[in-house]
Amino acid sequence: MKRLLISAALAFSLIGGAAKADDAACQKVHFADVGWTDIQVTTGVAQVLLEALGYEPEVNTLAVPVTYASLKSKDLDVFLGNWMPSMTADVTPISRTSRSSRLR
Repeated sequence: MKRLLISAALAFSLIGGAAKADDAACQKVHFADVGWTDIQVTTGVAQVLLEALGYEPEVNTLAVPVTYASLKSKDLDVFLGNWMPSMTADVTPISRTSRSSRLR
């Protein structure tokens, strides 16, 4: 876990600063948190890193179907809790659009 956090911190610091947009619309990053402990931790780490880079993360606690519907409608930017294959039915409609990126 420690190695994962260090890797995430390094990745955000290397690419995050260079990718930061000056546009005020890009300052806010909307996260979904479905209330699972592991997702709360990863979302919290991402929130702290983004704040350090000057972004304004906003975390919303939502149910899984609402989270995916909000991603599809662009009301959310990030969800760090995709559990496959159990969420295949929720993810499939979004993954077919060009609006989503699945990171491994």
